[in-house]
Amino acid sequence: MKYGKESLTPASPVRPGRRFPPLTSGARAVIKRALDSAKPRRRGRLSSAHFLLALLALRAPDPAAVLLDETGVDRAVVGERLGSPAGEGRSHEAPRSLLRRGQVMRGRDHSPAETLDYLTEAARRAGALHDLSPAKVVLSVGSESTLFMAGIVEGTTVFERLEHPRFWERVRAGAHNGPLNAFLAQAVERARASFAGPVTYASVPLETVDWARFDFVSVDLYRDARIREQFFYKAHATAA
Repeated sequence: MKYGKESLTPASPVRPGRRFPPLTSGARAVIKRALDSAKPRRRGRLSSAHFLLALLALRAPDPAAVLLDETGVDRAVVGERLGSPAGEGRSHEAPRSLLRRGQVMRGRDHSPAETLDYLTEAARRAGALHDLSPAKVVLSVGSESTLFMAGIVEGTTVFERLEHPRFWERVRAGAHNGPLNAFLAQAVERARASFAGPVTYASVPLETVDWARFDFVSVDLYRDARIREQFFYKAHATAA
């Protein structure tokens, strides 16, 4: 495939008044179905947990359901951790001790302190798996925390953060990177205290991560029709 000069130009700027780049029609359809499914479970604010539970309820041939199945997500285990009956009748053991301590997301996103407590337990369990199979276990201390964890930018849920009037202003100024890297420094310290294997973090391109403390660089890059001609350029720029 050839990439001409036109294909390497930056993406068109977001029009004034838009709070975030437009989604593809397919993504909008999946989100609408997920939100419609989550509404009957609402208790006050619609949180990330509601959205995730709605996604878990989708079934093939829905593209989101197919993606979950292909990535090996265990719907029963995740559903139990989020407090849904999705795992009833399954033999998997849910982390009920974490649920009792309130460490599993219910109705709002975790704060940095709550996430660190959860990570401490996750690292301990991952450490036991790593002892059994050192070559196969890598621990990620988080994923796109600017979006999915409370405390980096304003907003108690991912939806409130993305729709906050100052979100993109703060991102463009890089104001989120300081709190993010401060959290990641603590997260890596907690992880390495009980996990001897490689540690990483799944970042989103709007985050500037200090990778010196990690064993792997992990970046979530999403390719769709809107950026098809620029995806190679974006991936190359990230790798560089």
